[in-house]
Amino acid sequence: MKKTIISAFFIVIFSALKAQIPTVKPLNVGLEKNYQNFSSKKETVIQKEIIKLGDFQDLHFQKIVLKDLSDDSTLSVLGIMTFSETFDNISRKTITLEKDEVEKLINALEKIQQNSSSKTENDTKYKYTTKSGIETGSNYHADLKTWEYYLKLPATFYSQNEIQFSQNELAELIKFFKTANHKL
Repeated sequence: MKKTIISAFFIVIFSALKAQIPTVKPLNVGLEKNYQNFSSKKETVIQKEIIKLGDFQDLHFQKIVLKDLSDDSTLSVLGIMTFSETFDNISRKTITLEKDEVEKLINALEKIQQNSSSKTENDTKYKYTTKSGIETGSNYHADLKTWEYYLKLPATFYSQNEIQFSQNELAELIKFFKTANHKL
């Protein structure tokens, strides 16, 4: 009898707790990308063309053009490929950005460049993250009176630390993204 009451008590408690726990939604809900939808089409032949655009430090930029041969529809995206190597494994991974995402990234980089041109008395940081998970930003170190810029790919894509670069390299990166965006 005592065991039944204790069991019933725990069942009621666990039921109440389970009702209060919110369900966890995946991070990419509502972020359906045309590229993923296009490249995973069924019952059709998809042609993928990769055009090298250039490199920035350890990142290799490419234009990826997908073409559905059944209806001649095409889609172009910017691919950022990385290489990583461990003792017994070499891998390369590519993250893709669609044209609107590249444009937003360019705008963010320009705002970061514009806002980080001044020197303040306090440590200051700027950060922008794309819907694909690429993070870029800048840090001002007041004691050193210098700006530091960085670009980080999602951890699932890039196993190394963030890529750091100078203000001149930031200008080159913005110019590079603008050129790549015109080619998409």
